[in-house]
Amino acid sequence: MKEKYGYFRKNKKTKGIVVTVFACLLCLSAITFGVTSLTKKDKKKDTEDVVDLNNVKKNTDDKSADKSSSTDSDEAVAKTDEKDNKDDENAKNENIDDENTKNSSNSKTEKIENLKENENDNTQVNNSVEDNEKEAGQEYIYNNPDDIFGTVEPDDRIEDDVNVTDVAAMVAEYSFGKSNSIKWPVQGDVILDYSMDSTIYFPTLNSYKCNPAIVIQSESGTSVIAGVSGVVQEVSTNEEIGNYVVVGVGDGYEITYGQLKDIAVETGDRVLPDTSLGMVGEPTSYYKNEGDNVYFEIKKDGKPCDPLEFLE
Repeated sequence: MKEKYGYFRKNKKTKGIVVTVFACLLCLSAITFGVTSLTKKDKKKDTEDVVDLNNVKKNTDDKSADKSSSTDSDEAVAKTDEKDNKDDENAKNENIDDENTKNSSNSKTEKIENLKENENDNTQVNNSVEDNEKEAGQEYIYNNPDDIFGTVEPDDRIEDDVNVTDVAAMVAEYSFGKSNSIKWPVQGDVILDYSMDSTIYFPTLNSYKCNPAIVIQSESGTSVIAGVSGVVQEVSTNEEIGNYVVVGVGDGYEITYGQLKDIAVETGDRVLPDTSLGMVGEPTSYYKNEGDNVYFEIKKDGKPCDPLEFLE
């Protein structure tokens, strides 16, 4: 009996060990299964993330490519439009140039035709006038403004400014020398003498220097006469003697009248001894202390002469 119970206990103990081992194996299998499932799930998630990243990158690349393609397309369209506009503008300019050239050509043609018509008309008028003059027994002189009211003799012809072109030739008609005398341009005292051999004192300048002329005291507004016959060679002004007139009297002699105003003659005018050249003006800054005066200078071939040797 003892042995029977001992065997029973022994079998029971073995059975418990087997159950425990089985339970352990079952737990180990469950744990292994769970770990395997989790690992597969993580791998699947990582794969999906990689796929998503690839999709994002692909979409980004596609958008960049589309944008680049769109930009290139826009630039190409813009360049095409610009070229078309330039072509249109060039075409318009060419049309305008052609039209202007055509108009200019037409205008020139019209002007030439008008000139021809006018020449024909003038020729007809001139011929008609000439015929009428011949019928009246008068000689017709064409293009002569002095003969509008009849024939004019050469000696009676009035010369205008256009015909006075050679003043030197006019001056050459006159003869002058030391035997000739000149009227005083104004009546007054000589306040500065002619002096080219030595210096004299100039009050305004407060200095000594040579004097190629005489300075005659007078009053502003007094008439200044030429005192001799000749031709006006120059009318001008400068800082020292103010407004002045130069008269050529022939044989290389010329007379300068300075410190004038209201000048009454022009270059090319013929003057007589009593011809008024102008009025005594205000003295320049070179002659303020001397007062109102006339600057009177005589030159022979450009060299100063003593005016007192010629004045009456």
